[in-house]
Formats: sequence, structure tokens, C-alpha cells
Amino acid sequence: MVAGVPGTGIGGIFYLLSALLMPFIELIKTFAGKSSKKRWKLVSKQMFLACGMLVGFWLTGWILGMILPKEQLLLSFGAATHKIPNVFRVESVYFSFLTLGTILLLVQIFSFLSHLRGFVTSIKK
Repeated sequence: MVAGVPGTGIGGIFYLLSALLMPFIELIKTFAGKSSKKRWKLVSKQMFLACGMLVGFWLTGWILGMILPKEQLLLSFGAATHKIPNVFRVESVYFSFLTLGTILLLVQIFSFLSHLRGFVTSIKK
């Protein structure tokens, strides 16, 4: 997660992942005959919004890479390069997805345990 940049927290990453997966889910619904033009319009709108957010994140990192002093960038990135680095590193994206995945997994585990507890309680009665 990148602190201070809107949309890069867990909620933003969840939205991006959901919006980018929407076309695939809608394609399955299309083959099953459960889709419509109205639904595809919504899916494309959300997907393009998510793509725009990703481009915005990348551009923000690139612009910050141009604005920040070279000495600070060399300390942050280690090697001296002639390219302008993007200050948002890929590792931060990995950690964001890892955090989101961990939270989603824990929610599913607790949901399962809650249902299991209700099932066991109903058997005891």
C-alpha cells in the first residue's frame, strides 16, 4: 500500500481487482444467456474507470520520480540509472494484494467457523 495516495489502500485494491475481473464474470454470464447490453455497459464503465485509476497511479509515481531530487531517488532505489524511476515500487503492489488476500481468506475462514458453530449447535438441540 502506498500511504497518502487515494485508492491504494485495501478498499481501493479490492475495487480495482473486482472491476478488472468483471468482464470475465460477465463473459461467463453472456455464454449462459444471463447478460444484457445494459450490464455490459456497466461492466465496461467500471473496467475503464479501474484502468484509469491504474494509469493515474503510474503517472503519479513517474511524476514524483521526476520531481524528487536525484540524491533521494538514488538512496531509495540503490542503483544509479539514467531512466526516471517510478517511485511506486512493484513490491508495494504485491504487499497490497497479499494483505487483501489475507483479509479475504480470514473472512472466509471465520464465516465457515460461524456456520460450523451454528450447525453443531442445531445438532445438540
